[in-house]
Amino acid sequence: MIYSSGSFVFLCTFVGDSTKTKLMKVHLIYFSATHTTQTVCRGVAQHWGKEIVEHDLTLEGPAGEVELSEDDLLVLGMPVYCGRIPELATERLASFRGHSSKAIAIAVYGNREYDDALIEMAQWLEAHNFHMVAAAAFIGRHCIFPAVADGRPDAADEGKMKDFAEACRPLLEVPVDAIPRVAVPGNAELPPYKRSSFCPVPTDQCTQCGTCAANCPAGAISPEDASVVDASRCLACGRCIVICPVGGRQFAGEAYEQASLRFTAAYSARKEPVFFLPEM
Repeated sequence: MIYSSGSFVFLCTFVGDSTKTKLMKVHLIYFSATHTTQTVCRGVAQHWGKEIVEHDLTLEGPAGEVELSEDDLLVLGMPVYCGRIPELATERLASFRGHSSKAIAIAVYGNREYDDALIEMAQWLEAHNFHMVAAAAFIGRHCIFPAVADGRPDAADEGKMKDFAEACRPLLEVPVDAIPRVAVPGNAELPPYKRSSFCPVPTDQCTQCGTCAANCPAGAISPEDASVVDASRCLACGRCIVICPVGGRQFAGEAYEQASLRFTAAYSARKEPVFFLPEM
């Protein structure tokens, strides 16, 4: 495997009868503030041995239109924020189009629930001419209350990524019209977007280097003063915390500490990934 310029590149040879299709490329499209969704998408796709092209929407969308052919596969990976995929990600997805292209949806959530994220992804895929052939929900460390699902995805999750990839493998080799769309749970009438009431703040270790501001997906942090945060834009995604070179940012405050205790007590029991595959 060769990793170069944000893409995995593989050599592959296809043999078989005329009922099988030649998969050209696997496109990974993801929003991954703390790199967890990216890790899961890569962890699944690496098992197929196909050429992989990555589109990271965390900081910006593509410069122009991106069209996938009918022989391409889209793996759409999204975190779950307050029950839905990030609104910013939806905006940055606008430039992508399929041509009855196969798609796999992957939601990554912090061990509470994935709520309506998968059905929201399914609706977006259908509206943009993709055919969703499989879906999954994986668990990653919670971005606001990191004691929940700490260390995940772990080795057991990596095994589940391989299991999911193997379960999807036959779907890569048959025509898209031979695969029924897979059903996923959720409310078709999506609820309004919500925001967390908590935003990360600088600690005494903050050097005002500007790294957090430059890497905030929502542009919520002032580049002149890292203590100034636009709470109406902050996603509480935790990117500023993991990106800080000196560990100078965190969630804090009495209300946060109390909420953290309640949330950790309620949602620390380990949940496992779930897969949704078509009946064929």
